[in-house]
Amino acid sequence: MELVIQPAIRSNMNAVSELLHDNQLPTEDIFEQKIKFFIALINNVIVGTIGVEKYQHTGLQRSLAVDKEFRNLHIGKKLLNHLFDYCSAEKIRKLYLLTTTAEEYFTRFGFQKIDRVNIPEVISQTKEFQDICPLTATTMYKKQ
Repeated sequence: MELVIQPAIRSNMNAVSELLHDNQLPTEDIFEQKIKFFIALINNVIVGTIGVEKYQHTGLQRSLAVDKEFRNLHIGKKLLNHLFDYCSAEKIRKLYLLTTTAEEYFTRFGFQKIDRVNIPEVISQTKEFQDICPLTATTMYKKQ
């Protein structure tokens, strides 16, 4: 059972949307060009996804999701590490995220909880912050 992580292409996005929906994650804006998604594949089946919005040297991590039948195989960890490598290559030095359920999980990867008022304007103006995630979502930050 070999895991392959690669950039998502347009034809993958319906499956990505379904996986996000199954994990109660937002799908409203995932077809927008500014969000770069990666997919995890096992036997050519999408079993996980993660995304990032890039704003020069700042990024907004989007929607880490793993199919429930493939959890506990460290796919989430592998997707996050792949994203960190991508961010380093793209010179993204600051990475932000919003979560309603996974604060403890992301803490294990170096994210720290921060007050929502301390995020840069470029991130606070995204759809994710403005419209999609609730005000009660935890805001987290990681310096790359």
